Amino acid sequence: MPVNAKLHGKEAEYILQNSGAGLVFTSPGLTEAVAATEAVVRCVDITGPDYAAALEAQPVAEPVFRAPEDLAWLFYTSGTTGRPKGVMITRESYVRRMQLILPSFTPLEDDVALAWTPSSFTVMVEEMFLPIL
Repeated sequence: MPVNAKLHGKEAEYILQNSGAGLVFTSPGLTEAVAATEAVVRCVDITGPDYAAALEAQPVAEPVFRAPEDLAWLFYTSGTTGRPKGVMITRESYVRRMQLILPSFTPLEDDVALAWTPSSFTVMVEEMFLPIL
């Protein structure tokens, strides 16, 4: 679940508490702020040794089956009431979205795709996955 780093600290803390996040990956400069909240069980800096060790870990032996109705992604909107709202996207929903978009996405072999959307916005998933489908 991406959290916009530009959010006010209280909004980010609310999102972490509301989502039930138990692990947060942060970039340098944000680790201390996130670790100071009451919401996080574990905070890992992506430039630190714990993250490097995770990248070197053995992959999962067998993929875990997920049903179409299982949660694929959780993101938070800014909320019209001033409090972020969690939106749950199922696997089936994203597969259908990709099936609708894919026919209009016809890159050539030498094309380059630019992903410019922050990870806290829903279209980031399309920007990330369409070029590799």
